[in-house]
Amino acid sequence: MNRLILTLALDYIRTNHIDTVMLDVDSTHCDTFGHQEAASFNAHYGVTGFHPLVAYIAQLNLLLGIKQRPGNQYTSTGVKEFLAPIFAAFCELPFDVQLILRGDSGFATPELYTLCEFYDVKYVIRLKRNAALDQLADEFTPVVPKHFDQNSVIYGEFNYAAKSWSIDRRVLVKSTHQVGELFFERQYVVTNMTEAGVKLLYLAYQKRGAMENLIKESKAGFFMDKTNSHTFTTNAARATISGIAYNLIALMKLMALPKEQRNTTISTLRFQIFHVAGKLARHAGKIIIHLAQSNVFSQQIEALLANIHTLSPLVTN
Repeated sequence: MNRLILTLALDYIRTNHIDTVMLDVDSTHCDTFGHQEAASFNAHYGVTGFHPLVAYIAQLNLLLGIKQRPGNQYTSTGVKEFLAPIFAAFCELPFDVQLILRGDSGFATPELYTLCEFYDVKYVIRLKRNAALDQLADEFTPVVPKHFDQNSVIYGEFNYAAKSWSIDRRVLVKSTHQVGELFFERQYVVTNMTEAGVKLLYLAYQKRGAMENLIKESKAGFFMDKTNSHTFTTNAARATISGIAYNLIALMKLMALPKEQRNTTISTLRFQIFHVAGKLARHAGKIIIHLAQSNVFSQQIEALLANIHTLSPLVTN
């Protein structure tokens, strides 16, 4: 686990007393070119490289951790060791925080369910469709729609225990029919959230798709997938440094930019704020920045600097 990445995120949560955190876990791919150590072919992506685990806080766009892995590792390999320190760190916060974990079917593994239940972490994880689930769902949702010329969605739920599970768990089913299709298309989700409604939980799970934008920003904006070293350790360290840089900018957007600008990409920030012509001058023991008079973003830069100066230190003793 990258402790500094996690510390930056936890300090913001502690300072702002955030009591519910939606945590998205996923895997991604980092292509390699040449003879990088531990680079392997990944059949899902169809390329050679690394297959890291990543975890983000959905509502804050903050990165909690990245774990570099060889490219041939399965999606959930090592996820318990990756998430356990994160869960433990949240337990050490001086106030209660409810963690809710979202993951796709690659993370539908008993060891992850058990880990979440041990730390009282709520989870909503997609299950791969199989005959056993379909048989149980037949009792609650139809196979063939009544009206083929209408779109329809039917929700249901049942208790289920796969052979590898030690206990029954709540499984949700969403049956969707599109005009022109002969049968319902079913999706399954397993959860330990017993009080929330089925539709509400499905809507919450679907928002997980926004994580792809965070991964894309981490790669395109901060080069988290850059793998130009021959050694695995160096490439992993580079990804960690990129994660730290990503979080510093994400925190700046949270704490010093207007709410409507918090989804601004780093490329836009570089163009408007960082890549600005200017001159540094020293006067009376002070460092003064003189920006170009023709800079069209000078008011935005001044407002950002003013907001930063009003902040208290992020990391406290």
